[in-house]
Amino acid sequence: MTCDEYTRVLLTRGWTELNEGDALEHARNCTRCSEMREEVERAQTRLAGMMSAARPSIHPAVLADRANVGARLRTIERGLIVIPALLVVLVLWLALRGLPDSTVALLTGRRPLPALTTETIALRCLSGEQAQALARPYLTGDGSAITVGDGSISTLTVRGTAEAVKLAKEVVERFESHPSAACRRR
Repeated sequence: MTCDEYTRVLLTRGWTELNEGDALEHARNCTRCSEMREEVERAQTRLAGMMSAARPSIHPAVLADRANVGARLRTIERGLIVIPALLVVLVLWLALRGLPDSTVALLTGRRPLPALTTETIALRCLSGEQAQALARPYLTGDGSAITVGDGSISTLTVRGTAEAVKLAKEVVERFESHPSAACRRR
């Protein structure tokens, strides 16, 4: 047993633990620790005398045990400080390193808006209003838009996610290229 270990035992354990095993052997062989033990014993005797004179409501042995328990709890509390310190280090590390976008989206509940694309479809057979009616069910998301061209060339401009624009374009072109379309019956 080292002097530091003996000092810790002296400050946190009861006298029965100090009078047995390694602690007793160390106190017999180490002058510094035996003097410290004698000083603690004298202080305890003086404290017991003062407490007896003050007529405490708690027996001195009970009070001494409570003091020992308090010292042990303070030792445990010092050990528990490590956990919040590790959490702070982890948070700082993550903050400096940066979180992946998927993790940020998961933690915040926000999803990035999908990229919007715009395409213009030339109309040969369908009117702008007919093509708009066909494309509208596919372009319902945020930022989606359908615009009918007003020039001499009949067009339909659609804006939305790549998938929605693709579906709207396919349905309009399917009706445009159908063999029995109104413009092909002549």
